[in-house]
Amino acid sequence: MALSLWVGSLVLFFVIDVRRVPERPHGPLSYVGSKYLALASVSVCQSLVSVLVLHTGLGIPTVVPPIAMYAVAVGLVFTAILFMLIAMLGSDTGRFVAVLILMLQLTSSSGSYPVGLEPGFFRFIHPYLPMTYVVEGLRQLISIGEGTAIVRTAAVLAAFGIGAILLLYAVKRRRIMAEIKLAEGAA
Repeated sequence: MALSLWVGSLVLFFVIDVRRVPERPHGPLSYVGSKYLALASVSVCQSLVSVLVLHTGLGIPTVVPPIAMYAVAVGLVFTAILFMLIAMLGSDTGRFVAVLILMLQLTSSSGSYPVGLEPGFFRFIHPYLPMTYVVEGLRQLISIGEGTAIVRTAAVLAAFGIGAILLLYAVKRRRIMAEIKLAEGAA
């Protein structure tokens, strides 16, 4: 499910050209807010479809409301991270970096193998990638059900998402201020 949510968020940026999502007025907050909200609305739908497929299609017994809320939160975080990468690095480079991060996450998130069995590099990057916390949170939600672990993983994921949006805002604000100074200097 973690993989489907990352890939689903990545596909958003292949289907939706971020530059074409309208923004009004043209400030950094408007840029981040309007574009992220447009992408987030699609991400919420993707997340709910993933839960539906997991629960109904695959027959994995889950408590639907909590896992649906968690999946929506994960989809929003992944969309924020990918939006930041693509907006800051450009479409092609941002997508490439997103695929590289995906490959690193697949090998180090403990989704397939316990992290203790992996080489040192993957054990090192394990705590720094968001999919680690998604896998742990989903395990807790689907089988073990330890509430504190679920809240902890959700808090770490929220920090990833908020951090991505704040970083994008800061970079966009700096770019807009540089454009204003350049325009004032030319006038």
